[in-house]
Amino acid sequence: VAHYGEYLKQAMEAGGASAAEYISVARNAALERISGKCSAAIYSGITVNGKHYTLSKNEQDALAIAQTKVDKGATAVLYGDGLKDAATITAISAAAYEWGVVCTTYYAYLKQYIAVETDVDKLAAIDFGKALPDSYMQQLAALLNSAGIDITKYAAALTGG
Repeated sequence: VAHYGEYLKQAMEAGGASAAEYISVARNAALERISGKCSAAIYSGITVNGKHYTLSKNEQDALAIAQTKVDKGATAVLYGDGLKDAATITAISAAAYEWGVVCTTYYAYLKQYIAVETDVDKLAAIDFGKALPDSYMQQLAALLNSAGIDITKYAAALTGG
C-alpha cells in the first residue's frame, strides 16, 4: 500500500484525470473494500456463556422468533442445537443486538472517515476491523457508551488488535 497515492495519481493524471477524480477513485475503492464486511462480521456471531452462535440472516430470524416466544411466556424454546431456557435466549438476543449495533455504528464511522479523508494512502489503508483515527474512535465510544455499550469489549474486533 506504500505510495499507493503516488501511483494512482500518476496513472490517472496520465489519463487526464484531476486530483479530485483520483481522490474519488480512492474513496470508492475504500467503500468497496469495507462493503459487505459489516454483515460478514455480524454473521460471524457472538459467544455467550462460552458457546459460539453464528448469526446468519436465518439464524437472526430464528433468534427473533425464539425471543418473541420467551417474551410471551415460554420458559424454554428450541434454538440452534437444542432446547434453550428463557434466560439463555434473552442473553443471546441481547449479545446479538449489541454486536449488530457495534458493527453497524463502526461501519457508519468508517464511511464518515472515508468521505472526508483526502490522503489517498490513508484511504488505501482503511478497512473494516482496523482502527479509526482517535477523534472518530472517541466519538464512536461516546455514542456506544450513551447506549450502554462498553466499546472496550469490542476493541480487538474494531482495531485489528
